[in-house]
Formats: sequence, structure tokens, C-alpha cells
Amino acid sequence: MLRCAGYRVALTLVLLAASPRAVLLAQEQADSAVTTGFGSLRLGGLLQVWYLENAPGLERTFRIRRTELSLKGSFAKRLGWTVMIDPSRALDFVEDSTVVGDSIVVPTVEVNQSSRILQDAYLTLDFGESFRLDVGQRKVPLSFEGLQSAAELKTIERALMFSDRARGGDFADVRDLGVMAHGSITPRIDYQAGVFNGLGETQNDVTTKGVLAVAARVVVRPGVPGLQLGASGGLNGRLDVADRRRHPFEPRNRLGVEGYYRRGRWTAQSELMGGRDDDETRLGTYALAAYQITPIAEIVGRVDYFDPDDSRDDGPLTTDELDFLLGGNFYLLENHLKLQANAIAKTFGDDGPASRLTLQFNFQVSW
Repeated sequence: MLRCAGYRVALTLVLLAASPRAVLLAQEQADSAVTTGFGSLRLGGLLQVWYLENAPGLERTFRIRRTELSLKGSFAKRLGWTVMIDPSRALDFVEDSTVVGDSIVVPTVEVNQSSRILQDAYLTLDFGESFRLDVGQRKVPLSFEGLQSAAELKTIERALMFSDRARGGDFADVRDLGVMAHGSITPRIDYQAGVFNGLGETQNDVTTKGVLAVAARVVVRPGVPGLQLGASGGLNGRLDVADRRRHPFEPRNRLGVEGYYRRGRWTAQSELMGGRDDDETRLGTYALAAYQITPIAEIVGRVDYFDPDDSRDDGPLTTDELDFLLGGNFYLLENHLKLQANAIAKTFGDDGPASRLTLQFNFQVSW
């Protein structure tokens, strides 16, 4: 038998125009879980509608950025599961081409499995605060911002080293299949460590390269109220040259440090991360600060740098980029109903495109 809390939807719509705080109180009084015949089930989701002005390759457009739908359940005290899909994702195709004579032949066209809508699908074995085990597909434990929910971001989009995918900006916010342990070593030290098929390149797929990737993250709260420091890294490649000859593939590695501080109305966070993809060495960093003006209004600023290949700077794909962001967040109902506006001054190296000002707007609903 299914007990659905559907009355909450109508109640929310009626109260929304009157008072966001009234909506919040109504939600707190309602049970958000759904009881099933076996175990429990919790529904969640995120909808983001964007408007972009002068974005890369786009003059002006609306865009459905995310339509995440998630299910979380439990069968027993120590066994849970999570499934999340994003139907807004565009299916991508990979062409495998060869040169025959003077002609380029495309013998196969395959679906890029990472572009499919399945995001998370894993089981969780819960042995307490010190040790939990996730088995399946989930986010690889890299970076502070990479592991943040998109609903909680202070800016509309993540930093370049996590979002500029066309130029190798995939240091974090990536998913893969594997096994990951996580928990608290002490009240001040948290850890995440796992073995995966890859560092995001084999999402929704198997690995055929004969070696698995490892990734880990450690967070320390040194005792200063609101401060946490961390480091994360991942390795997907054989260090032995002879082994690499027997199992040829592009090695990938990541290494970064992070800091986060929240005190009163102020929030500050910064990260530095480097990575290698085959022969290309990349580097990215950002620094962000936000100030809560009122309970519903916040201003945010960010300086963001990314170099997709530190060995050369000879065109749009390899030139470094430095962005300056100024924005505002309006929490009409915390992160459940949020409006965001960002203005980004994008500057590039000598051989890159001309500098430009990009405007971004986000209307967000999450539940």
C-alpha cells in the first residue's frame, strides 16, 4: 500500500503567494517520506531553468539545465539505496575515424555512455558514523565544490576546472562505477576513499583498459568555528612503463586542496587542483566570497582561473582563461525556491577569443 503526501503540492501552491515562510512551515509539518509495503521511499528532485546572454557559442537563449529526479530508500536499518536520473541531459555520440588514402572514414558511431540520463545508482551499507560503504555508480570523491549538490551552489555554474568540459575541465563533479568507503575517523576528520572504473570517463559503462582508478578525499575541521580544510586526489594509470605498454590507455590523475569558511553572514571558499590527461597537464583554481545581506538576499563574487594545457597556448582549446564573477542569490524558500543572477567578465590568453561579458540567470525549484 502506498501512502502519498500529495496534499502538500496543493497546500504549497496556495501558500506560496502569501508567504514563503508559511510554505516552509507547512513543509516541516508534512512527512516527506513515502511508506511502501517493504521499506521506505523518499522522493527528491531539482529543476533549473537558465537564461543565458552572450554565452560561449550562444547569443541569447533559454535552457533547461537540470531536471534531476531522485529516489532514496531503505530496506533495513543498515541497507539503503539511491537512484537519480537527469532527463535533460543531451545524448552525445563518439565517432571513431580512420584515414584511408586521402579520405577520412568513420567506421563506427557509438553513444557516449556518460551522456545517458542515469546519474546515481548505488547501494549503501551503513555500519555507523565511522564506516559506510557505497557500491555502484556515484560521484567520485574529488573536490569540495565537485561534491556539492547543484541546488546548493553559490554561483549558477561551478568553477571552470569542473564545468569547462570541452577543454578538459572535468577535474570533479564526475561519476563512475565502483566501491567507496566513507565516514568519520574522529569528530574533526572525515574521509572518502574508493576504487572505480575510472575518474568519470566510464560513467554508465565498463572499463576495458585492464586497470582500475583510485580516488580519496580527507576533510579536517581544525577547531576554528566554521573552518574546514581538505585534500583530494585520484589516479587512473599505471606508473610502470612496461605495464603501460601492455595496457595502453590515456592516464588520468587529479590532486587538489580546498578550504571552506563560514562565519555569521560571510562564506568563503577556495580550491586549487591540478590534473593530467595523457600528455596534457591542466591547472585550475578559484576563490569565492559571499555575504548574506538579508535572510533572503545574498551577494557573491568569484575569481576563477583555468589553464587546459600548461605546455602550450596556441588557440581557443589550449589558452588559459580568467573569469571575474559578480552575482546575487535570492532565497525565496531557501534552496527549495531560489533565483540567481551572475555577470561574468571572461578574459583569455593572447591566442584565445576576445574578452566578453556573459550574463546568466537561474530559476530553481528543489524538493
